[in-house]
Amino acid sequence: MKKIVVLALVTITSFIFYSCKKSNTERINNGQASTEWVFNGVTYSASSTTFTTSNGVSVLAADGAQNNYATIVFNTVPTSNGTYTVIASAPTPPGATECYVTAGQSPSSNFFSTGASGTVTVTVSGGLVTATLSNVSIKTGNTVSILSGTLIQTQ
Repeated sequence: MKKIVVLALVTITSFIFYSCKKSNTERINNGQASTEWVFNGVTYSASSTTFTTSNGVSVLAADGAQNNYATIVFNTVPTSNGTYTVIASAPTPPGATECYVTAGQSPSSNFFSTGASGTVTVTVSGGLVTATLSNVSIKTGNTVSILSGTLIQTQ
């Protein structure tokens, strides 16, 4: 039951972020990097990447065009640099050095981390988080894919 609640929270949070688009144009125009990820061989970029904390987890959510998204679920918002082990999407919050990942196109195609491969490296600067995903195994049903990229918190 807890698994369903946590997965529903991640899906709902993702849907909310994709409904409320915020411009990342100013950061891009100032020569700063922006969020990009590669999923199923396609590169996506985000107009906003924000944290929300609810029900014992902190979710870094990147909002792409046409409701494409990538999220990383942490136990709490990271406050220092470090590497996180990607675990299978779980019914309980991840541990202090763990996270799980979701990606897809809301609401029709939602992939969840399997825990089979991948890491997330976090850098914190000025209170904002940059998370680099490396070869994260994600799946929906019997379809497995690899997710890589960088999510840069915009606010």
